[in-house]
Amino acid sequence: VLFNSKQTLDNSFVIDPEISWTTFYDDCFWNGSNGGVDVKGNQFVAVAYGFNSNLPTLDPGGSTYFQNSSAGSGDYKILKFDTNGVRIWVTYYGGTGYENTPDVVIDYNDNIIVVGQCESTDLPVQNAGGYYDATYNGPSIGSGGSAILRFNSSGVRNWGTHYDYVQWPEVDVDQNNNIYVVGRSEYDNPSVQSLSGAYNQSTVSFDGGGSNKSADIFIAKFNSSTSRTWATNLGSTSDEIVADIHIGSDNYLNILGIGDNYSGTGIITVNPGGGAYYDNTLGIGSGGSSTDRDDALLYRFNTSGALIWGTAFSGTLAENMQNGRITCDNSNNVIIYGETRSTDLPVLDAGGGAYYDGTFTTSSSGFNPFLARFSSGGVLNWCTYFGEYGLGFGMNMSSYVGVTSNDKLIVIATEGSGAPGTFPLVPRTGDYNATLSVYMGVYVAEFSSTLSLDWSTYYTGTTGRNMLGDAAITDDACGYAIYMISNWQEFNIAATDPPWVQPTPSSYQNTVHSTVGDGSGLITRLSSLPPDATITSAGPFCISDCSTSLTAATSGGTWSGTGVSSGGVFDPSAAGVGTHTIYYTISGSCGAIDSLDIDVVAQANATITPAGPFCETDASVSLSAATGGGTWSGTGVSVGGSFDPNTAGPGTHEIIYTISGSCGSADTIDVVVEAMPDATITPVGPFCSNDPAVTLVVADTGGVWSGNGVNSSGVFDPSIAGAGTQEIIYTI
Repeated sequence: VLFNSKQTLDNSFVIDPEISWTTFYDDCFWNGSNGGVDVKGNQFVAVAYGFNSNLPTLDPGGSTYFQNSSAGSGDYKILKFDTNGVRIWVTYYGGTGYENTPDVVIDYNDNIIVVGQCESTDLPVQNAGGYYDATYNGPSIGSGGSAILRFNSSGVRNWGTHYDYVQWPEVDVDQNNNIYVVGRSEYDNPSVQSLSGAYNQSTVSFDGGGSNKSADIFIAKFNSSTSRTWATNLGSTSDEIVADIHIGSDNYLNILGIGDNYSGTGIITVNPGGGAYYDNTLGIGSGGSSTDRDDALLYRFNTSGALIWGTAFSGTLAENMQNGRITCDNSNNVIIYGETRSTDLPVLDAGGGAYYDGTFTTSSSGFNPFLARFSSGGVLNWCTYFGEYGLGFGMNMSSYVGVTSNDKLIVIATEGSGAPGTFPLVPRTGDYNATLSVYMGVYVAEFSSTLSLDWSTYYTGTTGRNMLGDAAITDDACGYAIYMISNWQEFNIAATDPPWVQPTPSSYQNTVHSTVGDGSGLITRLSSLPPDATITSAGPFCISDCSTSLTAATSGGTWSGTGVSSGGVFDPSAAGVGTHTIYYTISGSCGAIDSLDIDVVAQANATITPAGPFCETDASVSLSAATGGGTWSGTGVSVGGSFDPNTAGPGTHEIIYTISGSCGSADTIDVVVEAMPDATITPVGPFCSNDPAVTLVVADTGGVWSGNGVNSSGVFDPSIAGAGTQEIIYTI
């Protein structure tokens, strides 16, 4: 657009979420539940796993851990970017076995912590001086344990260990950089560590029959020096399985679990009182009721590891928490997302404009998604059905809930009902807004701090599918940003790519859809963009031009600079001749500044120096004007200003001098060319001295006579002249 346009962030003029970065990344994130992301500071890290060596790796050099290809049947994939999408480090990590389903968190010292299912005896490990298990020991039934890895912000590994008999781990950190790894224990007893005052359970529970081990949740806590400070099983005769974990600003560990009554109904519960939601029953009896087999489980531990609240949460039919998610707001209210078959879920309208749907809607999947919020003490203060089509059991598409620093609740899920979708759509001007036209698509929703649904959209192509892998949110100068990984599938040539946005020339972007695997891994950032302060180009102006109003892409800012008012009126005469830098500032925490160089040019002076009159026989003359460099035109004059009277001929001639350009000028003069007179006298005589006077005749009259015997009127008198030869002169 621009005349030397320079735009930088200033300070809050919030533009709502738009797509601000997109890129395919090979066949990463091929399954919705196979990856994890986190973003903190200037680091965005995504982890995934896969079965090939097609990953575009990047070794930044130095001591950074780097593995160029897959070592086994499946390896972790670790991808690090800065928050503008500049690729910094991409590597495989694994042994010759099968590593899968990783999770990731960035701690408050910028360390990157990756956990995942591990089945390799030769996984690369490293002793950091704390907890360390260099040897993989497979379980008595099945296979797999956990790997725990830590890298500094440069990708240098500083810890790597096995943790046997703990499967499908999740990871989070508190603000003291304590690391919580929560997974599943079953059949074999993982190593535990008792902590005084904490919940401690040394072994995996037996099922309702008393002869077989049930599945329990397993919790391990490590300090920032990698020493284990607490490790325990958590479970009773039912199968308790972790779905998600979150550590709030109070440093409390919150666990969302699945309670499966197939082999038993016993669950660990704690009623804190004070009106907390409490349900110590699980489903309808032991044996796996087809209608009420699974319930949601909620656990809350304080910083000492004490279980301060534990409850089931359900209606009278099954809940699907396979891809349930948990988070906390800034008041440490606990928020969960899941799916239910229950028509009698304990719904509750929070009031004050909060989103609320108290009615279950029958769908082909049999499930409705739901949201619920509990106070930090466990009191239920909001519960609503949300959408009409849950994915149901066995669908490995992920979901996400998170809260911004100003308590906006972000919910992201995968819609599987087909067009037009069943989640509530609330478009908002200035945001990314799209509908669903395919079988599966990602759905994004934003709730206010009072839980009103302020904006929501689908995000997918025309004939393909988009399925969520994971997401994370972070604050930025303009509000918040969502970083999301998903699997973008295109089944035919009519399928469309996502909107391509590259925030900086250095941001990684691959727009070629993968032909390997189920589809291309897609990374997307939605963020609240700064306002566009771009100034509309203006000028150059002449010093004599009238004032003009400058404009910018977004109104409401303030103008500054020589010759411009704060309202944007630019006066060339006040600015003066020269180049002037004009600034336009939109202030606030999410503002912007643009600048424009405007030229003011002096007005040209085309005044012609008077010339003439000329005789037609005169030589050519050079005409002149006050300011040189212009062009001459008219009869008898060259473009360079040479005037030839003979070429012009007798008469009055209009001569024009023009100085071109936006600040040019022109002047006009009349140049007179006079014809040469004919003074020829008609011959007369001879005369006798006594002849009468005669009037002499000439070709052109108006001249002056002189000579002996002629008067001023041209009358010649022989008697006055006298005898002799007389010279008569006629002068014009």
